[in-house]
Amino acid sequence: MTRKHLGLTDKGGAKSLFPPDINLRSVVLKFLFTVAITLFTLWVRVQLSTVFEQRPAVAIFMFPIILSAYVGGLWAGVLSTLLSIFSVNFFLVAPLHSLETSRQIDYVQMWILIVNGVLVSILNETLHRAQKSHEKAKEELERSEEKYRTLVETADDAILLTDINGKHLYRNNAYYTSLGFEVGENIASEGFSHIHPDDRPRAEQVIHELRETGTAVNEYRIKNKDGEWRYRQAKIVTQYNKEHEPEAFLSIIRDITDRKQAEEKLRQSEQTLSLFVKYAPASIAMFDREMKYIAYSRRYIADYNLKDENILGRSHYDVFPDMPERWKEIHRRCLAGAIEKREEDPFPRADGTMDWVRWEVRPWRDQAGEIGGIILFSEVVTERKQAEQAIRISEEKFRSYTEYAPLGILVLDRDGKFIDVNPEAERLFDYPRAEILEQTVYDLMAPGYKNSGIQSFQELIGKGSITRELVLQRKDLSTFPAFINAVALSEQNFMAFIQDITERKQGEKLLVESEERYRNTLNNMLEGCQIIDYDWRYVYINEAAAQQGHSTPEALLTRTMMECYPGIENTKLFSVMSECMEKRTARHMENEFTYPDGGVGWFELSIQPVIEGIFILSVDITERKQAAEHIQSQFERLNSLHAIDIAINSSVNLNSTLDIVLQQVSLQLKVDACAILLFDSAMQTFSHAASLGFRTNAIHLADMNWDRGLTSRVVRDRRTVHIPNLIAAESDSINTPYLANESFLEYYGTPLIVKGEVKGVLEVYHRSRLNTDQEWLDFMQTLAGQAAIAVYNSQLFSSLQRSNLDLGLAYDATIEGWSKAMDLRDRETEGHTLRVTDLTLKLASVMGISQTDQVHIRRGALLHDIGKLGVPDQILFKQGPLSEEEWGIMRRHPTYAFDMILPITYLRPALDIPYSHHEKWDGSGYPRGLSGEQIPLAARLFAVIDVWDALRSNRPYREGWSYEATRQYIIEQSGKHFDPQVVDAFIRLLKEENIF
Repeated sequence: MTRKHLGLTDKGGAKSLFPPDINLRSVVLKFLFTVAITLFTLWVRVQLSTVFEQRPAVAIFMFPIILSAYVGGLWAGVLSTLLSIFSVNFFLVAPLHSLETSRQIDYVQMWILIVNGVLVSILNETLHRAQKSHEKAKEELERSEEKYRTLVETADDAILLTDINGKHLYRNNAYYTSLGFEVGENIASEGFSHIHPDDRPRAEQVIHELRETGTAVNEYRIKNKDGEWRYRQAKIVTQYNKEHEPEAFLSIIRDITDRKQAEEKLRQSEQTLSLFVKYAPASIAMFDREMKYIAYSRRYIADYNLKDENILGRSHYDVFPDMPERWKEIHRRCLAGAIEKREEDPFPRADGTMDWVRWEVRPWRDQAGEIGGIILFSEVVTERKQAEQAIRISEEKFRSYTEYAPLGILVLDRDGKFIDVNPEAERLFDYPRAEILEQTVYDLMAPGYKNSGIQSFQELIGKGSITRELVLQRKDLSTFPAFINAVALSEQNFMAFIQDITERKQGEKLLVESEERYRNTLNNMLEGCQIIDYDWRYVYINEAAAQQGHSTPEALLTRTMMECYPGIENTKLFSVMSECMEKRTARHMENEFTYPDGGVGWFELSIQPVIEGIFILSVDITERKQAAEHIQSQFERLNSLHAIDIAINSSVNLNSTLDIVLQQVSLQLKVDACAILLFDSAMQTFSHAASLGFRTNAIHLADMNWDRGLTSRVVRDRRTVHIPNLIAAESDSINTPYLANESFLEYYGTPLIVKGEVKGVLEVYHRSRLNTDQEWLDFMQTLAGQAAIAVYNSQLFSSLQRSNLDLGLAYDATIEGWSKAMDLRDRETEGHTLRVTDLTLKLASVMGISQTDQVHIRRGALLHDIGKLGVPDQILFKQGPLSEEEWGIMRRHPTYAFDMILPITYLRPALDIPYSHHEKWDGSGYPRGLSGEQIPLAARLFAVIDVWDALRSNRPYREGWSYEATRQYIIEQSGKHFDPQVVDAFIRLLKEENIF
């Protein structure tokens, strides 16, 4: 940074010979210097007076006066002037009077000398004072410059001076430290290399604008020494030269990364707050001081039935016009700083219903701490009120149930001390209520079962619920077996339901006695039966179940399922059994079981919880599932044939039909690739029709002559060809180039034969071995037959299309022959038909009429005067004007045309022009007097063209009209004779086609 650009100058400067300050030493020196000069001047004047005997001019004293004033200042000049006057009067004038020649003192000159001396002294003093003021200002400037230099060097903001090309000229200390560099360390200083690439275009644009504006503020990212990009804000000022041209840019740069991050955090915070408020599960509404909505939650909209309308910016009192004054007063108090809330407050709805609302209203404050509005938190607690009411009712019912429940019910704490009991529990233990409440759970355990009871209670505390059978003790020390189901009511309290199962135990004893009888029955059942305990060990399995598992009962009993069938724990079957084991629920399912040897079997399972664990009844349904899969396969194949039939019957596009055939081939036969090749018996070549599953498109471009590849074998043998291993087969039998990179292993090819003629070949390829059977082969041949039918139908349709095309060409040739015959009959209009036909088609294109409709328009234009065949020649070729009766006959020719063309079905779509081309837009035409859009569009088009050609053509009784006259006539008849839109399109056509 140069001193010039910063506004600084160098110290020092020239000093005067004597300082201008007045002090004793300087005054003495000035006085002695003045005296010396004056005495020297007097001596010179005396010598001159003696030699020349005359008095030199008094003006000679000006020299010492001026010199003294210049050197010594004002006081020296005045002193020199007075001394000169004194010398003249006392040292020089008297002697001169004694000379012979009388000399007079020139007093005028003396006074001039005095005045001049004084003026020169005053002027010199002024100059000295100005010099003194200048030097003082210079010293002040240097002190100011030093302060400014210190301020720049110690400034917190980075200061950078660059030339107009971006080269750095000066950097202050803060510039280095803000970028992480040591002061004076080398930093890249060319162009914008220190600015982030994404920000450089903007920086360059700002520099360009600075040439005009002179100052700018910009934000961009600058890379620190450690590679971190940080945001900076730069205020840039342009420095100009004397010609007011930009020569440098002074930038004051401040790191605003923290501010940007804070702004981003604030934006994210505001967005998060907005989302929090909007999607909060509670009703929240935020208002400004005027009670206008500034935020609200979706729950608020739902709770107050606002139908999701946008209420932002609207007044709360406009949204709820019937707001009670009580609420408005609450709002005013909260806007004044109060906090109001209610746990339950009735809120009447407009429909007459009553809701209960819990709410809180509190003020919110802005950054300055001023109240900016209020926030309303509310919750409709009607359901809670109803639930509390229901709970009270439920508690009453529960107490009623417990009082009369047939089970003993005890409530106890974590220490096992009883808190409450029901009457049935008093009866079971034969204790009155007060005495039971003094006991603990351990006091009611029968001897020998206390440890089991302690473990069960600890499990209840840990798991929150238990189901156990224990032996308990009454007051008289008698014992009884009990089924206990206990659950946690809270972390501190538990409830136990106790049932005396003495009778059940007696029944179980009888059951054990009869179990042996049932075991023999199970062992001889055809269905598999097995019991698995809680450790997943086989505790019972009959012979049928062991055979279903490809094992024996001896090999399975006492072993776990995981040991016998590794991996079973990862199956769906094991998941279902685990659920039944844990939840004690029954399940019924069909399961596909994979044996260790890889075999597969299907079983129908019924899983029931039993005391030991779970009981599984299994029926082998493998054969039934295989039959069902076979039926499903047959059904899918029938559906595929049906889909192909639909494609054949509904589409004339052979390629799309064959694509559907190949999709079904790939899906039903489960092959990697398939193709259909068509056979040209005349050329003895094959062509690609469709393919699926190939890695490349080589089959599309393959040269398939008769003597190449497997395809020729299929056609030649007229039967299915199977190559089980293409890789091992002889090369001459698979000479098919497009199979080179496909890695196919197995091949099937079957001919497409229709009515004894080979239409092509269906080929299927697979990259591994196919498990095929005769049914698979038969279905492939069936699909080939469907493909053959599709090819035959397509070829038949193509032949029919060619026949229809030939017939259409014949019709068109006939129509053109008729039009030429009419032109030959009337020499005056020769060529008229072809001209109007061509021009009508051009106009139809301008009007956007489809190509299909243009075909019928062409035929109608060619036959537009076909009805004149029914007009007698003496009328048709009459030289003079026609009579009214003759005009009546002439106007019948559109009707004649209708009667002639209508029986010809092929030409009916072309009737519009022959029948209606003499109708007029205003309804004054013939033969039917149609008007407006009642007239067919084709006839409206042709009417304009017919009149145009007729007027432009020469007739024996008149000359053809000029282009401009005819054009003007057409325009004049718009809305009368002609459709205005058609006229506009025709005028555009004349201009675009340059028709004259």
